[in-house]
Amino acid sequence: MASLVPEGEAFYGIQLPIQTLTRTLADPWEDDATPEDLARVARAAEAAGLAVVGATGDYSIDVVIDGIASHAGGHPEDGVSAIAVAGLAIADLPERG
Repeated sequence: MASLVPEGEAFYGIQLPIQTLTRTLADPWEDDATPEDLARVARAAEAAGLAVVGATGDYSIDVVIDGIASHAGGHPEDGVSAIAVAGLAIADLPERG
């Protein structure tokens, strides 16, 4: 992968917490911030030579997957691997959400 920063140059930036929707990073002013407020902060950051990095948001889900045990030596085909099912579900998230 090519570097985004030319050799011999420094690079720094900020992440605007309002973009991430992450409460642990948000400042009090962001609770009532408008899109215009965000644009003003982004313009000020750019004028100061900062790069603005953001994310569209985040969420978490709690999932419990129970496998079906079976004896590996006797009837392995009767078992269901919870890890395999979880892996398939995670791989399917981008397409089906």
